Amino acid sequence: MADLRRGLPEEVRDDLMNLAADSGMTKRSKFVQLADVDPLNFLGVLQRKAGRRPVREVFSDAGFDSIQYPFYGDSVVVFSPTQIKSAISNTGDFSLTDPDIRGSATLPTIGLSGGLGGLAAYLLRATQGDEK
Repeated sequence: MADLRRGLPEEVRDDLMNLAADSGMTKRSKFVQLADVDPLNFLGVLQRKAGRRPVREVFSDAGFDSIQYPFYGDSVVVFSPTQIKSAISNTGDFSLTDPDIRGSATLPTIGLSGGLGGLAAYLLRATQGDEK
């Protein structure tokens, strides 16, 4: 995840600046000059000039699958709808290729007659390779 709360990640900075130049944004542009101080505004202007896909591809090519930035608290933008799953109306099915957010990973059914102690014992056994 690229964390924009700390400025532009070094892995993408040069490529984003090249994309900005190719899109007609000069080094004198206030958005380019403030890219490290206010990356959110810089990326917003860059997306309007170059398009969303090229900006996303710069981050994806650098190995990022999402961007975190401060906006109404901390917000995360993911690059693929398959990265989001819902806790509401969850069907129990999970697929890396299905963009339906109602799926989830199937967890094993366990009897927890011992309450939280039973859960702790189950988790301990599971980490040791004995899931019975």
